[in-house]
Parts: sequence; C-alpha cells; structure tokens
Amino acid sequence: MGSFDEPHPRELFALAAPYLDPTFQGEAIVTIGKMLEYQRQGCHGVINVMPFSCMPSTIVAGLIKQRKGPLGQMPSLTLSFDGQQDPAMETRLAAFVHQARALRQKGVSRGVPAEHD
Repeated sequence: MGSFDEPHPRELFALAAPYLDPTFQGEAIVTIGKMLEYQRQGCHGVINVMPFSCMPSTIVAGLIKQRKGPLGQMPSLTLSFDGQQDPAMETRLAAFVHQARALRQKGVSRGVPAEHD
C-alpha cells in the first residue's frame, strides 16, 4: 500500500461529520474518518475488523452498509471475530478483493469518492 500521511484527528472528524455528529466521541467517528481518508488517498476498498459485539464497529458497519453511505461504491467488508472459525471467511475475502480490483480497473480517480464518478 505504501505510506500514507497521518491526518490530524480534527481532519478525520471533519471527514466523518456528514455521517456522524462531530460531538460523537469514540472510535466510530475516527474509523469512518479514516476510511474516507484511505479513499481519498486512493485505496479501492476497506475492511472493518471488529471484535464480536463491539458497539463502535457495529455503528461503522451500519453506516457503510447504507446505499448512499460514506464510501459510495467503494467495497467494504466487516469481519467480526468471536473466537469461532468462519468457514466462509476465505470466500468473503476473495469476493472483496475482486470488487476492489474491479473498482481500480474502472479507473476511479484518487481523491474522488466513487459515488461522484
């Protein structure tokens, strides 16, 4: 992936503001902001990895599932870990990689969310 400049937390809050109120404290607003920052830096997909029943990650999962959510057409995958084996994990990851590659091949330009192409 290369290296990315780490934005100031205020910038992440500003990126996430259309989806979560900036006064919302905790990991969810930082996670949404960071996902949008990755999109701006040219990533073509994000994975939300969460411990089972983690409330901030559950909020993020709900936001990125919305039809007009923060990531637009950018593929996202939420993986929840509860200590059990997930026999479908490899299939889910393969589908995610396929979607991310398809978005990259589509030529989505760096810094422009896919929903605005």
